Order: sequence, then C-alpha cells, then structure tokens
Amino acid sequence: MPVANTALTTLVTLPEYFSASQAALLFSFSSSFLLTLFTLLHVWQSLIAKFTTLLHVWQSLTAKTLKLHDKIEIISANEINFFTIFTPKTFLH
Repeated sequence: MPVANTALTTLVTLPEYFSASQAALLFSFSSSFLLTLFTLLHVWQSLIAKFTTLLHVWQSLTAKTLKLHDKIEIISANEINFFTIFTPKTFLH
C-alpha cells in the first residue's frame, strides 16, 4: 500500500505547498482537463460507433454482391445462352 500512503500524504501536506488561490487554480485546471478528456473520449466513442455502422453496411453490401454473384454462376451453370434468348429468331435462321 505504498501508493495509497503516498496519495494520502500528498493530500495531507497539500496546503503546505499551495495557497488557497493556487489550489483553486489547480482544481480549475484539473477539472477543465478532465472535461476536455471526457469530451475527447465521447468524440472517439462516437467515431468508433459510426465506423462500426459503416462496417456493417459494407458487410451487408458485400453479402448481397456475393449472393448476386452466386445467382449469376447458377445461371451460367445452367448453360442459358443469353444471345439466343434476346436475339429475334429471324436472325438465327
């Protein structure tokens, strides 16, 4: 427990090193620093959430593309000739 004892000793001896105005300034600085830190963490969390959403959209689009690719392979596996389907019979004879 040396860390806890050091922190307690620092809190007890803090008035010896700082005046009231210096302590208030230190508290103000530390609270604004923490507020800035939490704001940055919130922004970071928001960016991660948006990135995750983009990954889900990309995954969905990729899955749909793969399904479409599978359907095209099934059609070509059935050997359907698109030329004979879409060409008028007069040109084939």
